[in-house]
Amino acid sequence: MSGVVYVFQDHYPWDIRAEKFLNELSSNGNSTSIVSRNRTGESVHEELDGITIRRLPRGWGPVTRHLLNFPAFFSLIWIYEIIRAVRFQAADLIIVRDLPLAPAAYWAAKRVGVPVVMDMAEDYPAMILSIWENDGRAPFDLLVRNPSLLRILEQWILPKMDGVICVSEASAARVRALVDTAKTMVGVVGNTPRIDKNMVGAESAVAKKVREITGLKLLYVGGVTAGRGLSTVVQALPEIQRRVGKVTLVVIGDGIGLEKLRQEAEQAGLSDSVYLAGWLDQKYVSNVIAATDVCLVPHYVDAHIDTTLPNKIYDYMLHSKPVVVTHS
Repeated sequence: MSGVVYVFQDHYPWDIRAEKFLNELSSNGNSTSIVSRNRTGESVHEELDGITIRRLPRGWGPVTRHLLNFPAFFSLIWIYEIIRAVRFQAADLIIVRDLPLAPAAYWAAKRVGVPVVMDMAEDYPAMILSIWENDGRAPFDLLVRNPSLLRILEQWILPKMDGVICVSEASAARVRALVDTAKTMVGVVGNTPRIDKNMVGAESAVAKKVREITGLKLLYVGGVTAGRGLSTVVQALPEIQRRVGKVTLVVIGDGIGLEKLRQEAEQAGLSDSVYLAGWLDQKYVSNVIAATDVCLVPHYVDAHIDTTLPNKIYDYMLHSKPVVVTHS
């Protein structure tokens, strides 16, 4: 039996791609653990569905916890925790999710003498640039989330990885141009759903409410930011309604753009035609998809979107729903 440590820069649970990796590794007989951030002061050790969760320290309150947990590529705390997890698990592989913690995982891997692979779910510098352009930037982003600096970091660290797992062929082609493929293996693991867990979901009040809505029901599932193009959908609703009658946009998800989207719907007199359900546990999402008519991926096209294939596309298709996507 092999051991794998998955390094995740955010709090776990939950993340759909991380869950798929962890469950698949565990179900194939690997001793599997995840080192994750600890945003809410939860236990630093937990067993969940056969997976060992090793969260970073809780600190002495929100401020110290944030400082101790911040996923800086040079963080000695992250490096120490990764090394500790590898030794405890007797792991022979580290998988690090995305760019921010890749250097920390690399240095930890060098220390314990095991290979390290990046799970590149996103073109991270392009994603941050998209956030800057569509949602603005926070006061310290110039230093800690700067797309130009992240691009330099990426060009330095990718050739040091033993492998890179990309989310799409377009992403893999970009990575192959940055590494020596004789030294760094590049492959693709897409965001396809686990059929056994996504066809029949748990019931929720949201699904019940969606089923009660009459007329055509449009659905978007995912993060709510300006770059996701939902404002365009709201602006298009009056014309769609003029052509086909009653139409309701259902949005399942949360993010920094949610309140702005709510205000846009109110200002357009569309509050009754836009149902913003907020965040919903993944186990409930399947039944909501089943209760709608047309599913949407209206993301604005940019370098980030051009190299990714969101989970939602496959989840929609699993339910045989027509999917409207942005042209690219």
